[in-house]
Amino acid sequence: MTDDNHRPRESLELEEGTSQDQVKKKDYPLKNGERTQNRGDVDGQEDQETTDDDTVLNRLIENFVNTTTAHGIPNIYRSKSTVQRAFWTLAVLICLSAFILEGTRLIRTFLSYPYSTRNDIVSMSELEFPAVSICNVNMMRRSMLANTRFAHIVLLDNDGISDTHAETQETDDETTGDYAWWFDDNFYDELEANSDHHDDEERAANGNTRNNTVTPQMSVKASNNRTDNETGSNGTRHDLVDPDDDGIISETDDDSDNETGDGAIEDGLVDSDDEELKNDRGQTRGEEVGGGVTVNDDEDDENIDEADTHDSEHGHEEQTIEDLSNMSPEELAADDHDFAFYDYNWRNIHGDTDWTHLLQQARFPDNSDVRDLLQPTLDELRLFGHQPEDFILQCNFDRRPCSYRNFTVFQHGDYGNCFTFNGRSVHDQSQQTAMTGRTGAQYGLHLTLFVEQPEYVGLFSTESGVKVSIHPPTEQPFPEDEGLTASTGEMTTISLRQILIDRLGEKYNVPCTYTGEDTNFSSDRFSYTIASCMKMCLQEFLFKVCGCVTNIRLKNGTHCSTLDPAQARCRQLVEHLYHSSSMKCRCPIPCRELSYSRSISSSLWPSKRFEGHLKEQLVKVNNKTEKILMNSERTRQNVVNLIVYFEQLNYEHNQQFPSYTLESLFGDLGGIAGLFIGVSFMSIGEVFIFILEVGGVLSERLRRESRRAVEMRFHQQQQQPQQQQPQQTQQEDEKDRDA
Repeated sequence: MTDDNHRPRESLELEEGTSQDQVKKKDYPLKNGERTQNRGDVDGQEDQETTDDDTVLNRLIENFVNTTTAHGIPNIYRSKSTVQRAFWTLAVLICLSAFILEGTRLIRTFLSYPYSTRNDIVSMSELEFPAVSICNVNMMRRSMLANTRFAHIVLLDNDGISDTHAETQETDDETTGDYAWWFDDNFYDELEANSDHHDDEERAANGNTRNNTVTPQMSVKASNNRTDNETGSNGTRHDLVDPDDDGIISETDDDSDNETGDGAIEDGLVDSDDEELKNDRGQTRGEEVGGGVTVNDDEDDENIDEADTHDSEHGHEEQTIEDLSNMSPEELAADDHDFAFYDYNWRNIHGDTDWTHLLQQARFPDNSDVRDLLQPTLDELRLFGHQPEDFILQCNFDRRPCSYRNFTVFQHGDYGNCFTFNGRSVHDQSQQTAMTGRTGAQYGLHLTLFVEQPEYVGLFSTESGVKVSIHPPTEQPFPEDEGLTASTGEMTTISLRQILIDRLGEKYNVPCTYTGEDTNFSSDRFSYTIASCMKMCLQEFLFKVCGCVTNIRLKNGTHCSTLDPAQARCRQLVEHLYHSSSMKCRCPIPCRELSYSRSISSSLWPSKRFEGHLKEQLVKVNNKTEKILMNSERTRQNVVNLIVYFEQLNYEHNQQFPSYTLESLFGDLGGIAGLFIGVSFMSIGEVFIFILEVGGVLSERLRRESRRAVEMRFHQQQQQPQQQQPQQTQQEDEKDRDA
């Protein structure tokens, strides 16, 4: 008989009234109300599910191989021998590598955004007529300069003296150089008075040269004060014709109050009665004064050579363009840079209005170095320049009459008043520009211009005629760069062909701009152009570094003077950086650019038989012409006939377009895919669906394995306290039996 201590645990529990189910419940606790399976059942179920998954995968692979349209991969699966399977595997890998390599190259080509340019000739029924800007090459009229700071310049031409005037009154002079008959006696009286006053000042200055130095600023101050005092009593300047009174639109009306010459010149000037002048009386004759001007009459050539080689003797290390462009404004303006500085070496100059001595020392044949010292303000140019009613005598557009009132006026530093036909503001959409549907010289813009040769000043103009600039209506004209010259006594015809350029933009490695944002260009009237942006950049840099400008039309400020060595050196250095492309200007090309190709021809005008008819016509328009159009010589010296027209009603369209598009990329990828791996986009779809199906099976297996892992961890955590409870119960039973 078996002892109780050696009986099975199950039997003891049954004897005590515990059911088999209760025993199982103690050994294997339920989870979520369900009986857990034993380990053998769980492992069997896992093996069965794994087998089912493998079966599903095999069926998917077999189905894909039998139904796909691809050529390479099915051959691997269907191969009967190891050699065949290795061959097809190697072939597929080589072709797949070639496809990936070539496909990568195509994608890189697409992402580089290449482009091509296409030239088309587009025919139109009508075209927008361009803006035509015209300027008299003479800056200011000599008849307006009698009581101004420019009065002494008139005397330099040697044809305004009273003796010459008296001689020309007695004879009918037809020579080209003497126009004294054009002016009245009052003009010569004012010139003589101004000349005497100027000579007195010069003699006084020369008498004090041994003990006194006169700075250019002092002379300018005196000239300006004299101009202000004399202008008020002179009726000539009060009788000037204001262009606005005749309907002429001025581009500088809003800025005229800020551009007065006296206010710009008076800053920092020294009056002749100041203590500074008294203190300067002890300076020696050979001492250099504040404006860089010396009053040493005996200065020899050796001193000039020393001044010319001043920079090379500094001993500073040579600096590259990159070093200069990266310098701060303070460093850039310093007087220690090694570059090709041109020293004017003005000598014996008593101010920047001492035109006699300045002209004697001019180094350029056209006297441009002296003309740079004129520095008229915008107001002076507007008042003293040629007026539209005198300059534009006849106007016709497409055989319809027009007049000087159809022109807008702007001031140019070299040509005085200039006039633009068919110009408009870029922001003024209500203003309509002229359109034309006709071609040929009989249509377009016809102008008869009167240059007023007697009003020319020799220092202002070395030629006679008209500067013509043709540009889009919203762009700023620059006749000094792009202007054509129409000569007097000729009919100048300009035929046009319009050219339109469209660029793709920065995405295609063509940095460009439409409106000029984030550039050095800023204007409320004109559209963006590279020329205007670069010129504004130069003036902004000059103003920032040197404190002066060379073009007050683009930037308000004081003119740079060649008499001031510091300003002259700084200006030349900035211009050196600008012309060497070392200045960092933000001026990309415009994304849309309109220009005109021009063909120019000319003929003698007017003909001998037409002169009488022309004079009758012009006298009715302006009675000034009757005084000068006395013979063929004078007529051909003073009139210009200008014709601007379209050659054809079509335009050349240069358009950039993408040379490699997304469609081209897909086509090339499909081609190499069929060539190397024998698939099409439909085959790629089949592979995509196959991958999704296989992924679904694998993901389901992973989810089941993850769920089983969680259940096993939970089962182990629940089983540990239950294994300890039977041991405690067995020990208690043994104690009871012993008792």
